[in-house]
Amino acid sequence: MLEVRPARTQTRSGTGASAACSTRRSPRCPAASPCRSESTPGSPAARPAASRRALPRCRCFACGSASVRRVSLVNLDVVRRENQAFAYNVVRTLSGKVTQVKTPPDDVRLADQLSVGYLTSIFPMSLLDEVIEVSGCAERRRRALPARLTMYYVLALCLFSDKNYDQVMRLLLNGLAWRSRWAHTWEAPSVSAISRARARLGAEPLRVLFCRASGPAPETRPAASRLAGLRLVTMDGATLFVPETRDNSAFGYPDETARFPCVRVVAVAENGTHALIDATFGDSAVERHTLARRLLRCLESDMLLLARFGPQGLGLWRQAAETGTHLLWGITGAGAFPMGRGFADGSYLTRVTGLGDAPLRVIPLPGAEWLITTLTDPNQATAAELAARYADRWVMDSALAWLYPGRRGAAAMLRSRSPEMVAQEIWALLCIYQAVRALACQAAGDTGSSWTFV
Repeated sequence: MLEVRPARTQTRSGTGASAACSTRRSPRCPAASPCRSESTPGSPAARPAASRRALPRCRCFACGSASVRRVSLVNLDVVRRENQAFAYNVVRTLSGKVTQVKTPPDDVRLADQLSVGYLTSIFPMSLLDEVIEVSGCAERRRRALPARLTMYYVLALCLFSDKNYDQVMRLLLNGLAWRSRWAHTWEAPSVSAISRARARLGAEPLRVLFCRASGPAPETRPAASRLAGLRLVTMDGATLFVPETRDNSAFGYPDETARFPCVRVVAVAENGTHALIDATFGDSAVERHTLARRLLRCLESDMLLLARFGPQGLGLWRQAAETGTHLLWGITGAGAFPMGRGFADGSYLTRVTGLGDAPLRVIPLPGAEWLITTLTDPNQATAAELAARYADRWVMDSALAWLYPGRRGAAAMLRSRSPEMVAQEIWALLCIYQAVRALACQAAGDTGSSWTFV
């Protein structure tokens, strides 16, 4: 392979081994050009001994002869690509100065390459370019890290949540090169360059991308997706911790014992496909029912909204009912509702002040929890059916758990260290979740056609 040795102080003749090497040079040798004699003008041996520095000695693949040669990262990259292996602890000479360069090992796994390939398939470049243009983030000059590549990188951060910044970039570039059948390869930029590129991009393009990706998915299990002809959707929330920095402290702490600031995320998803319809988030000081008011815009008359709130959720009930959506909510910590007309399945009708004039149907549950719904006819849906569908509702915290396989504790930890980057990462996380749900729906439906967000 590649053997690097320090040069000896004694000069060698340009004839003999070096001359033989020039005629039998292996095409894989990093020193692909004819070997230079150390005594030629301009060579290191021609300089005074005091100013001469030890240069790496490169050994030819074909004849094994040694020659003084400067080893560059470009040459090493050629050797690495041709031999499908990486060089470790390589000595590079820049301007006569010997620098120790360590190349971290890259685990080239087919699963990682397929993940990046699917990411670029479901979020095509044309879509990202359109999103960047709509968001007003189009670049005025050509950069080494364009906005399109930065968006792919932010999405890959959530796809490979157990990798660091540099590893994620290498996985992304390796996947892009694999998809192009190694016709194109790229050098991984530095971590500081990645951070500056993320700051230039901001959170708006990822928010617009989520708006394009969110929405109902094709139903693969109609029996689990509908009840009484209504499409079942769930409103739920999750808590995400962020690193404790001076900027992130603006998100606040959920309680006095919390070690990190946190962000509250609330979303509406379909029960059958678990695809996200809409989502929003805010700091820890904003209550969940306050964030839920922002999501009433996505409700429709053919939906049955499942949710779980405390007594403060009763104030949101009336606003949600005004949208025409049917409701099935679990209320905890509230007293017994006034009992009206009873039914054989154990449910009864009631009227609650402040929740409108329309009668509601109450289904008692074990413990201090009650189910209230706008479906007042037991022939349309029995109490047992409503309780079973409520128990099988979508839970956001467990839905996001698979994205953080190494997490410890009740909530996942993001990696961004400023509020703008936190917002960028959350929108990317929701986009990745939606992409994976699309893949699951495609596999369950076995339609043979691929999904692409447009």
